Formats: sequence, C-alpha cells, structure tokens
Amino acid sequence: MHSPVVYPSAPVALMIAQVQHVSAARLDRDGLLAIREEMGLADWILKFDRRINVELPSGQQTQTVVPKLIARSLDLTLGFEEEALTLETTAYPGWPRVRELFASAVAARQTVSPVDGYLRLGLRYIDEIRVPTLDDEVDWPTWIDSALVGPAGTYAQLGLGARQQQGVAMFDGLEPGDAYAMRYGAMDRAPVVPSAESLVRRPLPEPGPFFLLDIDGSWTRQSDGEIPRLDSALRDTADRLHDPIRSVFELSVTERYREEVLNSERGE
Repeated sequence: MHSPVVYPSAPVALMIAQVQHVSAARLDRDGLLAIREEMGLADWILKFDRRINVELPSGQQTQTVVPKLIARSLDLTLGFEEEALTLETTAYPGWPRVRELFASAVAARQTVSPVDGYLRLGLRYIDEIRVPTLDDEVDWPTWIDSALVGPAGTYAQLGLGARQQQGVAMFDGLEPGDAYAMRYGAMDRAPVVPSAESLVRRPLPEPGPFFLLDIDGSWTRQSDGEIPRLDSALRDTADRLHDPIRSVFELSVTERYREEVLNSERGE
C-alpha cells in the first residue's frame, strides 16, 4: 500500500469528523469560552449558529443553537452540540493535524462539560478530483481506476459522452460496528461542496468536469454493546477508520494522477 504522504494538491473539498455522544449539558458562552481557553485557541471566533429542524410528517419546526469555534481563516470549525462534536474543514491540513485538533476538542469538552460516553464516530472525505484538460472531455481511465469509471469509458467508443454518472458502494469494516460507504462518479457541473455559511472561505472552481469520491467511514455502537468512554481511546477508533479511507483513495487514482496533479505545487 502507498505511504501516507501529504500531497501538495490534495482534492479534499470538505472533510468532516464527528462523534455522536450521550446527551450532555448545553454549552453557553462561558462554557464555549472555557473550551477555547482549554484548547489554546484564543484567536478563534465564537459563534452560535441557529439551525431550523423540520419534524416529519408533522412539519413542525424546532430551533437548535450550535455553539461553534471558527478559525479566523474561516475554513475550519468545531461545533459543540448537546449530542455531537463536529469538526469541518475546507482546507484539509492532513490527518495528523485533524486527529490532534479533534482529540484536543474532545479533551476540552470533557474538562469543561463532561460527556458520559459516545455512540458513533464518523469520518467523511468529499474529494472533487479535477485534472488538466483542453476541453470538456476527460479521459477518466487515465486518472481514475477503471473499475470506478464504468459506462463513461465503455460507451465513449459509440460517441456517447456521459454528462454525469454515480455509483454507490457499501462495505463492512475491520471491527463490529465499522462500516464504509462510497459515492463516486464523473460529473460536469458546479462543485458538490459550495461555500457555506459555516465555512465561508472556499475558493470555488469554475463549473466543469470532475470526478467525485465521497467516502464515509463510521463506527456505530451495536445494540448489545457497551457505551465506551469519550476519552483518549477515541483516537484508536479514529485511526482504525481513517486507514482504509486513505487506502481506498490511493487505490482509486492512477500513478499519472499522483505524479501530475497530487504532487504538483500549483494546487487545485
């Protein structure tokens, strides 16, 4: 398998790490300030996002307030809900940094407002793979493993240009409760990940051809399993989930893509 190098031009449009935990006390401004101080993020911005939830089938609306810490670069946030802690970034700094920051957020939450245990841990990578092209036609098998290209490559010889195609694959993981889902396909449209209110800063590429790899790895507590503590052991679970995600990405792209795009300093 390929070594876990950090590519200069990784195609990660959005990375999310989330732990869903047992209900805990709602954080107020003082609590969020205490977490910021505990993490040593004095320069980060405090924000309380208001989210509207619609209950089906009644259509009744409820409002949730999500305390957040936002990097001043506006491309990385930490959200502290009553039942979840979420890291989101559109400027992926590599797994070691994400792992460190996420673990720090968990430790700070436990110090300021403890959580009794966690029920699910998820990692999601949304990659928008773009390659050099002189027109709108991309020969995807030269950049992406042919097993993922599918009909777009098979029927090109008939003069049929695929506008869009998507596939979904689901896998069991290494341990009970581990699962992976991957959505993939060639697209020719606006980016999947837009600039969002919570992540303001994402320089958007022009609409055009790209290949989507949306990989979600998760561990979910089994109905007969114990509820693990929200502590340093969470790092082991996160590492276990992350390793196959990285390997799936490496197996999904070709050497040409690695050499000409991933290792390029020009960025995407």
